[in-house]
Amino acid sequence: MKGQRITFSGQVENYKNTVAQVVEILGDEYTAADYLKRCIYSVGMGSNDYLNNYFMPQFYSTSRQYTPEQYADDLISRYRDQLNVSFSV
Repeated sequence: MKGQRITFSGQVENYKNTVAQVVEILGDEYTAADYLKRCIYSVGMGSNDYLNNYFMPQFYSTSRQYTPEQYADDLISRYRDQLNVSFSV
C-alpha cells in the first residue's frame, strides 16, 4: 500500500528472499554468488529512524539514554551488524 514503510529488518528479509529466488533460478549458490557480487546495492535509512526514536521523548526513552552522538553511533553499529550478517551470500 502507498504510504506504508517497510522496516529495515523487513527490507533485509526481502533481500534474503530475492537471493533464494536467484539461487533457484541459477541453480546453485556459487553461480548466484558470482552473479550477485556484480550487482550494485543501495541501502537507505529513513530520517524517522533517528528523528522519531530520538527526538520524541514522550514516546521513546532514547534521548534520556544516549547523547545524540552515542545514539548515532549505536544506530550505525546496529545497521552495520545487520548488513554484515544478512548480506553474506
